[in-house]
Amino acid sequence: AAHKDKLDALKDHKKGLLQNLFPQEGETVPKVRFPDFEGDGEWIETSLSEISPSIFDGTHQTPKYTDDGIPFFSVENIVSGTKNKFISREDYIEATKKNKPEEGDVLVTRIGSIGIPKVVDWDYEFSIYVTLAVIKKSDQFISQYLASYIQSSRFQKEILRRSLLKAAPQKINMNELRECEILLPPDEDKQEQQKIASCLSAVDELITAQQ
Repeated sequence: AAHKDKLDALKDHKKGLLQNLFPQEGETVPKVRFPDFEGDGEWIETSLSEISPSIFDGTHQTPKYTDDGIPFFSVENIVSGTKNKFISREDYIEATKKNKPEEGDVLVTRIGSIGIPKVVDWDYEFSIYVTLAVIKKSDQFISQYLASYIQSSRFQKEILRRSLLKAAPQKINMNELRECEILLPPDEDKQEQQKIASCLSAVDELITAQQ
């Protein structure tokens, strides 16, 4: 019971950080800012399509699974940590001939459970199902920062507004996902992004260790 209480406290602490480190709806500065950036002015409103060179989803065809080969991820792997399946190299080449997810990209769930991010922090080849979208890495944002922003209540409300909530299962169309609003700190060297990302990553590590 004590371990569970500690885990719940850590999760509540993270919710509070997400609430305070990012601007709320109708605002352009967060409630809490690290001292180095208090005088840096308003954050910049933009969209995912304006900061990423490419945003795409996975294959729409259910592949033929194999006992081993190229890892194949779907929404279940991101949401519940289910072990990935595998596909053949031939199917992988076919599925990724136009767009290929890579290390540093940000995965986002878009069908079923919507708006759960995962930074690609591995460097091996893999493919994804249509239930996931890929936001390609860019020099305009730090991937860990973007994944943290996607978890904020402001973005979660935005993605739900743009989603087809009455569909079964729920989903967000790719064009709507690309137009979701994003706020970035104004410093071009992305130091404030890095500070926020590092802070929330440290809390994530504590939560993982407690789990």
